[in-house]
Amino acid sequence: MREEMSFVLLSLFYVITVLLINSHDSLYISGSSLYNDIIEYADSFDYMPINARCDKVWYKVPGVDGLEVNVNESYNNMDEFDLDKIIYNELKHEIDIYDLECGPIYRGHEESKSATLIINVAWGEEYLNNILDTLDTYDTKANFFFEGRFAEKFPELVYDTYSRGHTIGNHSYSHPDLAKSSLNKIKYEISKTNNVLSEITLDGIRFFGPPSGSYDNRVIEAARELGLETIMWSVDTIDWQKPSKEMIIKRVSEKLHAGAIILMHPTENTCTALPEIINIIKKNYKIEQLDDFLS
Repeated sequence: MREEMSFVLLSLFYVITVLLINSHDSLYISGSSLYNDIIEYADSFDYMPINARCDKVWYKVPGVDGLEVNVNESYNNMDEFDLDKIIYNELKHEIDIYDLECGPIYRGHEESKSATLIINVAWGEEYLNNILDTLDTYDTKANFFFEGRFAEKFPELVYDTYSRGHTIGNHSYSHPDLAKSSLNKIKYEISKTNNVLSEITLDGIRFFGPPSGSYDNRVIEAARELGLETIMWSVDTIDWQKPSKEMIIKRVSEKLHAGAIILMHPTENTCTALPEIINIIKKNYKIEQLDDFLS
């Protein structure tokens, strides 16, 4: 009995001691000018999360996560006030783009600090390795949308692209005008290519890019039934017309914006323009893959 009573008293003493120490530390911190500076900065810092939305022009627009200042961790991270040593907590937005059913995705959020590269591949196999090597050199990941027939003919190129860490997307099987196709044809084109790509990568496919950007509600719904988000673009290099390297760069630099989805194809001049395009984008934005870009 005495041993139990001693244990209880010791436990109570420990708890009271911890509370007194924490109380003393809290009083000390709250009286610190550094702590007050951090509190003042935290009160003025406004970067709340923004939910994904349906837009009359851009259809599905992704949300943006917010940030808040972690006051205590920031205080412990510095001896004097230093913005570079402020520590933030991420605040997730509540409504995700995958919760919405209002069309395709043309762009990221206008307050996004990122852009993404889309490369549609139905031909141009002779240029694909050059593009992949450039992306490796510049430590950049992109999204490659493969036509099913191309993937069947060049499975090693698809797998190499995937193994280098890029996102693989569905670009239909035979590149038809899906908006003018029957519903059965639409479903066949998308599901057939999904199967081809999944067999090569042993991974699921999450994104669909309509050939020539031609779609209607049937196309969007058929893709959604297979778990695919339909991806369009907001910056078009029109490189399939084989413009000069300088023109490709000009089109990107003049139309680049926050949340840009930039469309390219494997052409000779795209290969030579790509290093400068990457540098132009990275001056102001991160280049992200679609999963991160849309999350």
